[in-house]
Amino acid sequence: MRFVITESFDPKEVNRYFESEVYFRIGGILSSKSGKVYRVKDVALCANAFDGHDDIKVLVKRVR
Repeated sequence: MRFVITESFDPKEVNRYFESEVYFRIGGILSSKSGKVYRVKDVALCANAFDGHDDIKVLVKRVR
């Protein structure tokens, strides 16, 4: 899954993403290995016309 950063206090981080296969839920907290903490805002299922597979994008907000 692709986790897209939609809000952050660091403007260079907005619209960047990271990929991971972790379990999540909306409103839940994720923490990265580097110590950054994110809150899950929303989940989107995006159709990929190029290869025919659907992509899951998780929108997150940086908390710390």
